[in-house]
Amino acid sequence: MKSLTKKTRRLGQLIIALALALIMVTGTMAGPAPLAFIEVLKDGDIGHGEDPVDGLHGAYSVIVSPDNKHVYAAGVFDDAIAAFSRDAGTGKLTFVEVHKDNVAPVDGLDGAQSVTVSPDNKHVYAAGEFDNAIVVFSRDAGTGALTFVEMLKDGVGPVDGLSGVRSVTISPDNKHVYATGGIDDAIAVFSRDAGTGALTFVEVLKDGVGPVDGLDSAQSVTVSPDNKHVYAAGLLDDAIAVFSRDAGTGKLSFVEMLKDGVGGVDGLDGAYSVIVSPDNQHVYATGSTDDAIAVFSRNASTGALTFVEMLQDGVGGVDGLNNAKGVTVSSDSQHVYAAGRSDNAIAVFGQAIVPTVLFGTNTIPANGANLATGPTQITVEFSEDMFSGDTDHSAKHVGNYILVEAGTNGNFDTGACNDATIPGGDDTQIVINTATYDGSDPFVATLGINSGTPLPVGKYQLLVCGTTSVWNAANTIELNGGASDTSSTFTVQVTTTIALPSTGFAMRRTTMLPAQPENKAYTETTMMLEIPKLDVSIPIVGVPQRDDTWDVTWLNQSAGYLAGSAFPTWAGNTVITGHVWDAYNQPGPFSELKNLNYGDQIQIEAWGLTYTYEVRESKLVTKKSVNKVLQSEEYDWVTLVTCEFYNPFTGDYLFRRAVRAVLVSVR
Repeated sequence: MKSLTKKTRRLGQLIIALALALIMVTGTMAGPAPLAFIEVLKDGDIGHGEDPVDGLHGAYSVIVSPDNKHVYAAGVFDDAIAAFSRDAGTGKLTFVEVHKDNVAPVDGLDGAQSVTVSPDNKHVYAAGEFDNAIVVFSRDAGTGALTFVEMLKDGVGPVDGLSGVRSVTISPDNKHVYATGGIDDAIAVFSRDAGTGALTFVEVLKDGVGPVDGLDSAQSVTVSPDNKHVYAAGLLDDAIAVFSRDAGTGKLSFVEMLKDGVGGVDGLDGAYSVIVSPDNQHVYATGSTDDAIAVFSRNASTGALTFVEMLQDGVGGVDGLNNAKGVTVSSDSQHVYAAGRSDNAIAVFGQAIVPTVLFGTNTIPANGANLATGPTQITVEFSEDMFSGDTDHSAKHVGNYILVEAGTNGNFDTGACNDATIPGGDDTQIVINTATYDGSDPFVATLGINSGTPLPVGKYQLLVCGTTSVWNAANTIELNGGASDTSSTFTVQVTTTIALPSTGFAMRRTTMLPAQPENKAYTETTMMLEIPKLDVSIPIVGVPQRDDTWDVTWLNQSAGYLAGSAFPTWAGNTVITGHVWDAYNQPGPFSELKNLNYGDQIQIEAWGLTYTYEVRESKLVTKKSVNKVLQSEEYDWVTLVTCEFYNPFTGDYLFRRAVRAVLVSVR
């Protein structure tokens, strides 16, 4: 597949166009109910209007205007855009008009491929694949009729990146237009005049130019609803390319590429379409060769994606995704719709019931967080209304929540909301005294804990029970489908002005070490830290916090997990230290930590699994910069810390090297 020439690719796209009529469904549904057929409008038919329907030969894409009044469709073999009025009650369409390529004054619609309406309802933009052009129309919001404004063609003036243009989209703020060139392997960026709709070329980003990657045979492009990021699907790269967006200029900066089969990512073989959920939390992409939807969680700040799961045709009851093409999300973010070309189907997916654990009335997720003071209550916010009756299924039943403190082994041995394993190992169960529930949006259960006494210093885990279990308001659907519980962890620790530990001895001399005091003894684990680039493979031990610091004197060639940060492999921020120079006058395991760069891998081997992290940042900090290093994260991060810049006059290291990495796969 990778050996296809661009000429062959263009022919292949034309063949696809013969068979595909892709409907992008928007709006909300009460649930994943079956769709009811209403009508069909075919090219040449006499519909509800006086004129025969025209422009649908090779119907390829269709869109509903944001005001819900009109529908526009692209006909790839009619080289046309057809306009319809829409009955809001019945959904039925009435043909209004057609605009065809080379019918004065229209130009640029040869191989009409994609059509979209501006969020302000003023203009319509269409992609003519074989004209290598974007066509701009003004729109009459009353009638839906279009008036040709201009054509922008690849290679004319400064315009570049539109060869084999496949997709066109408009930023939600109405300021910019983005288009993918499938032959140019590019994203073209235009500024938009909100009054006239006219476009001005800004820049082009091409696959393999500079850091840009993932745009080989670029197909779909979308802008996040918060206007911060742009995502594009690269068909022959089997990838999603991520860009940050300058809201003022519209210019893009490459962030990362997520590629099928790399870092645990799956479902992107033949990446075709990509969309961001309206709540900005998730990205969904179709893999046409994988017959799948790949699901990612999204960091709203950086735009970075974390692979969540693959939903594949024929696996786990999933159907309708054979040769998956277009994908979209309902405006309430609750349902996902995907078109399966070879199944001649639209597959409908609903969001799982997801609980988010908070502290009291604040909005800081518990998972992996560090708290300066122990909470007296915890709140659980559900993604939809839950059952609140006086039964075991209720959101206000205290037995549906389990809170434990980790024992001396530092691990949580309580595995699930199962009476046989509560509490597990040396965990200590914390009493949940009360549970109240507010069924108004947001749907929040408030837990009174530990008889109103703040939790002492320690590591805690809250289980919201899906296995015993909480149900939705209709008392028909179990939390997590009854298959699993939701686990959230947090640490209570006293915040003081402490310094990061010293992780290096004096260079060029051997240091005689005293015996390690019992109160500073390290906790042995079975976990290993691997840094392939540095040829590092060392055991991980737990370093207790004593006297407002961590003493790593006796680490030798081991890595030390700083107790109080997130436990290794858990969500949050795990801080691991290692010597830059050891007591035996030898380079320590972290002596080359400064040589790690963006994208390099860090691995933790634990419980028969490999947790792979990718470096996102390497920086120098002062030894007093505890908060910068220990900062909590929503997802699973690892921060490696060592000393740097030895001062022979003071016998100390001036700075600490902090390398931060995010979890990308678990195998």
